[in-house]
Amino acid sequence: MKIGTKLTAGFVFIACFVGLVGYIGLNNMNAINQGKTGMYEENLIPLTLLAQMEANTLSNSRDMETVMYTEDEVNIIIIRDRVAKRANENAALLEQLKATQLSPEEIALIEKYEQKSKEYDLSRVQAIDLAVQRNFIMARFENKQGSERRTEIELILMNLRKLHIEEAQNSVAASEAAFTDSSRAMLAITGVCLALAVLLGILLSRNITRSVKKGVEFAEALAEGRLDKKMNVNSKDELGYLAAALNKAALNMREMLHSIIGASESLNKNSQELSAAVQEIASQVQNITLSTQEIAAEMETTSAATEEMNASGQEISNSARQLTNKAEEGSRSAMSIEKRARELNKNAYQSREIAQTLCAQQQANIEK
Repeated sequence: MKIGTKLTAGFVFIACFVGLVGYIGLNNMNAINQGKTGMYEENLIPLTLLAQMEANTLSNSRDMETVMYTEDEVNIIIIRDRVAKRANENAALLEQLKATQLSPEEIALIEKYEQKSKEYDLSRVQAIDLAVQRNFIMARFENKQGSERRTEIELILMNLRKLHIEEAQNSVAASEAAFTDSSRAMLAITGVCLALAVLLGILLSRNITRSVKKGVEFAEALAEGRLDKKMNVNSKDELGYLAAALNKAALNMREMLHSIIGASESLNKNSQELSAAVQEIASQVQNITLSTQEIAAEMETTSAATEEMNASGQEISNSARQLTNKAEEGSRSAMSIEKRARELNKNAYQSREIAQTLCAQQQANIEK
């Protein structure tokens, strides 16, 4: 696996864990939000409705007491309309309350409230009518009977309010528990992500630094001239490819060095042969010099003994023929030596061209 692929896989792995943390957080936040919405719809709204109903009931109770002790008919009629309006408002609020999610216990209390409310409304109407007729004794008696039902109604409303307060407290506790669980889960997953990220970073860094260290040691060995050194990296990533390329370069350098050494040995051998030929030529030249000296000595002898030469012409003629033969032999030896020198020079030139060609090929392989 390539280094880039390893790093990408590590980042994807970490991103998945981060996404998991985010998903759990969002899921729990959604649960908390739903709990808040449910608490508002199921508890706060009913509590508001119940509070308004209790306030209307308390206001009607005070107005009824006022009716019982006033003799102003107009005022009685005004209070009657106001009490009737609050009663109608309580009926509307009750319908809104019934539209919310209610427990069986709350439903039973609401049914009881409706029953007591009807009885109280009937008693309230009768008490007000008696007050309008100025029959205050019967009106106060009827109002007293109605006050008992009103007390029951207030008790029912108070019990409903307590139930909703308990449900609201339970909703708050559930939201806090969800928040606590979410925080713990996110902290745990975050800790695991950090631990895995650190472990993954350590493994990747060790893998990379180990291969790079081997590469540095290999380069130092090449710089010191140890071409037999080999870089042992078996990974299938970029560092493995680099190690294979460096090993191949070292092999090419060894082969080039062997070729240069072989060419140098061949050139040395040719040089030795050339030196031997030169020595042979020198020996031949020395022989020619000796022959020339002999000829000069003979010519001196001939000059000194002209008379003898005239007397022994046949002997001089023979000596001349011998000198001619020796000169021809020296000439042939010189031509042979010259031909041998040319061959040695040609062989040396060819050896130098072969060495240059091998060096150029090895240099091209190294650059590749």
